[in-house]
Amino acid sequence: MGTEQTTLQLQGEIKRLIQQLGKSQNEAARFIYTETYEFDDDDEIKRFEGRFKKQLQRKTTKPEFLQGYLNILTSWYESKGCNKKQLGAIKPKKISAFIAAEMRKLSEELDFYNE
Repeated sequence: MGTEQTTLQLQGEIKRLIQQLGKSQNEAARFIYTETYEFDDDDEIKRFEGRFKKQLQRKTTKPEFLQGYLNILTSWYESKGCNKKQLGAIKPKKISAFIAAEMRKLSEELDFYNE
């Protein structure tokens, strides 16, 4: 699968997950920033919000960044009391097989660490 196609799929999945969380892209960016960096700097968070929104639009965004964001947002989704069954309830037409498999692997890893 080409990098551009992977990028587009990950961008779409991140946007859907943000919507399922009932959050804005800025709120998601703030959460990602605070989970990633030790110190919370309001100016840096504002800059990251802008970068994050651009990364969700550009076809040239590296999939590695997006996958990291997706992992963080997925943990947020699950920490809000959502479980695997709810993630699995997404209609298959809405997410690609690649994303579903990646989310399944992540969920299994999280279950392993929570046991």
